[in-house]
Amino acid sequence: MASKKTVLIIFFISGFVSLALEIIWFRMLALFIPVTAYAFAVMLVAVLAGITIGSFVAHKLPKLSLAWLETTIAFAIQASLIILEIVYPFIKSVEVGNNLPLMIIASCIAIFPTTLLMGMAFPLGMKVWEKEVGKFYAVNVFGSILGALIGGFIMLPILGSQASLLLLALACLLCGMALQAAWISRFIILLCFAGVVLFVPGYYQTVLHYRYPGEKLLWLKEGIQTTVSIHENNSGFRIMYMDGRHQAEDSPAVMAVHEQIGGLPNQLFPQAKDALVIGLGGGVTPGVLSRNENLNIDIVELSDTVVEGARWFNHVNNKILDQPNVKLIVDDGRNYLLKSLKRYDIITADVIQPNHAGAGNLYSKEYFELVKRSLKPGGIVVQWIGRRAESQYKAIMRTFLDVFPNATLWANGIIMVGSIDPIPNAPVAASQMRDFVGPGPVLTDNRPFVEYYFLALPRGEEEIILTQ
Repeated sequence: MASKKTVLIIFFISGFVSLALEIIWFRMLALFIPVTAYAFAVMLVAVLAGITIGSFVAHKLPKLSLAWLETTIAFAIQASLIILEIVYPFIKSVEVGNNLPLMIIASCIAIFPTTLLMGMAFPLGMKVWEKEVGKFYAVNVFGSILGALIGGFIMLPILGSQASLLLLALACLLCGMALQAAWISRFIILLCFAGVVLFVPGYYQTVLHYRYPGEKLLWLKEGIQTTVSIHENNSGFRIMYMDGRHQAEDSPAVMAVHEQIGGLPNQLFPQAKDALVIGLGGGVTPGVLSRNENLNIDIVELSDTVVEGARWFNHVNNKILDQPNVKLIVDDGRNYLLKSLKRYDIITADVIQPNHAGAGNLYSKEYFELVKRSLKPGGIVVQWIGRRAESQYKAIMRTFLDVFPNATLWANGIIMVGSIDPIPNAPVAASQMRDFVGPGPVLTDNRPFVEYYFLALPRGEEEIILTQ
């Protein structure tokens, strides 16, 4: 029987591992499944369901061995990647519609078995400390806090997700071995674990092969905020993915959109002196703006990794990060607008899909109000809206009009321009836009329903396509 002190140390480590695992799992699964608000909810359900059911099972099976549970947790962590590699081609085939089946299957495979075992182990440790439950919980929670901090801010950017996962599994293995009485058992366990590790695939190669068939990986880096990769497709075009999501591309069709977003403000406000771009991406939008040598441009980008990745697009972004009239600010766009006292003639943003998790903060009424506050007198905001289902399109436009009643519509309906003062000679005027969207709800920080488009908005709608 292990000493109370040993059990306490093990559950400090267990707390550390559990929260670090959540962060690393979420980052890894983001490459396997579409990253939406539903994806994070499904992953969290898998974590909580595993812990809950595991605790219930442990109550029904009081003769469970803590030593073997901790050992099995280590194997389960590594086995999750092996199983994901085997079944991914099959679960990929159900990636249709709202993709909820794919999210559920992938999360259950990767997360549920390990959290089930963790849930079974916790009551066993608590039994040893049943007279000092408060101390037991305090140590476990303290370990969890450290796991969240170190897992997200140190392990991921330095080691990467796969090496971090291996290190956490090894920590659980050592806990299990510390509880084993016989040295021969420890040796066999270690040997078996080494064998399992040899079969663990390079998970990103698995995703690349099945999710983006035919594409060549040029560069990959995992950072604190996101995992960024640069690919080359069969046509020779470069593509940037952020956590598996398409973010930038140097194909003519995508370049044309960025040329419009970056070129339109130069045409509407050629005498502008200061511009702000929210989000860097591949850097093409600010690259177009930077051709105006009299324009000082601030770019706010949250991820250092995206900044590094943008250099792979120097051939199309005017080497934006090396331009003398450009200043890069590593910060959250909303946070920068909230705290900055600087005012701008032009404010625009990179192409950001509103249905991605967290993107609602850049399409809400509160965001547009911050943008409006940051404009100089006579300044303009250029907002991409793109092509999307009718209710999504109208909700975004209605919200923009609520803050910028003098808004106009350009580029066949994919770009809105807002200003405090009316903008002359627009293809589509504000009155026409208001007639088109009609009455209805606007997007807010508390109700970002476009981000929850799977279930919150009508299904089967056609994309809005407008012509000038």
